Amino acid sequence: MIITETPSTTVIRDHMYPGEKLLWAGQPKRGIVFELSDIYNTIFSLAMLVFIGFVIKLLLKISVFLALSVGGFFFLAIATIGIGRFFIEAELRKHTFYGLTDKRIILVSRMHPKIISSIDLIPGLKVGFLPRMDGTSTIDLNPDEQVRHKGRWYLNRNGSTSLFRLEQGNLVHQQIQTILKNGSHNMN
Repeated sequence: MIITETPSTTVIRDHMYPGEKLLWAGQPKRGIVFELSDIYNTIFSLAMLVFIGFVIKLLLKISVFLALSVGGFFFLAIATIGIGRFFIEAELRKHTFYGLTDKRIILVSRMHPKIISSIDLIPGLKVGFLPRMDGTSTIDLNPDEQVRHKGRWYLNRNGSTSLFRLEQGNLVHQQIQTILKNGSHNMN
């Protein structure tokens, strides 16, 4: 397979060992991505905004300054959680890069702080595959052993165990399975 030079390949090549062969490099889906859990989060955020409106109305009877300061703080917090998180996650995905070599999977986040992680492709590595309705898919590595916080797909200090919302997820998943089965990548 011929790998064309893209920003993803450039980032991943910077973190490869000598003799490693790059098989694929890419990024998570760009832009705003909606999950099923967003329905519940949005309903919760709207309910909290209604509650904050009620609290502001009660605080207005005591003090306008108190109502605006307390209400404004909570309103901004809920708005960030309810709406802003879509933009924050989109920015995180924009700076996340994944690479598959013949020996390991490389994950790079170029946000501050820069985080680089890799997972060796060794026998016994469990690989989960979750296709999505939008044509992307997520590949979970060691899905039984991972400690996951809901919605935490991005790289963190504890390492990441998933390749989130890949456009070519099926191809990458097949290549990982081939490497795990044969011990090395034998496709050309």
